[in-house]
Amino acid sequence: MVKNSLAFEAETFRKIQPQEYLLRFIQGNIRPDGRSLSQFRPTTVNQSCITTTNGSSMVRIGNTTVVCGIKAEVATPKFNSPLEGYLVPNIDLSPICSPKFKPGPPGELAQVISENLNNLLKSASVLDLTSLCIKEGVAVWVLYIDLVCVNYDGNIYDASVIGMITALANVKLPEATFEEASGLVKATEELSVTLKLQRIPYSVTIALFDG
Repeated sequence: MVKNSLAFEAETFRKIQPQEYLLRFIQGNIRPDGRSLSQFRPTTVNQSCITTTNGSSMVRIGNTTVVCGIKAEVATPKFNSPLEGYLVPNIDLSPICSPKFKPGPPGELAQVISENLNNLLKSASVLDLTSLCIKEGVAVWVLYIDLVCVNYDGNIYDASVIGMITALANVKLPEATFEEASGLVKATEELSVTLKLQRIPYSVTIALFDG
């Protein structure tokens, strides 16, 4: 009974005085969950967890869990880059993963994360986009990178980056050729090509606390 009462008082204190609550932990060089200030959350990564995709992964950082599935589709290349395919990352943060998110169109956090993932892919040159070319100026692969947060408990961007890169490294594309006579792309599922990543970026989020 005493233990439950103390837990209730601590939770009430956290809600009423969140800054003072965190400051007391920081002064003791410990986090509210028992980790030291420099200690990472336990992390697990699994590949090929969705058989209906071209590449997939599941990442868990602490209690935060993100699933990533990548689907490849044939598209027309952009006019100014006829040899390059393209990548389209998107994350879904729904009420299923946390009550802080609402149903409907993507919220601000989801949009920011999706944009940051897109910028990361470009700035880090993770993949040589010409490797996605099927026929110059005619057909390229577009990879739709869909991330779904199953459980939200912080570190969502870090988990998303790990999930995205792990799934990309796991992508297998069918061998594709463009047939001039029919004007169609022929894909052979039996012959697959694994993507070769040029760089492996890693994200570590930190926070500054001014007590």
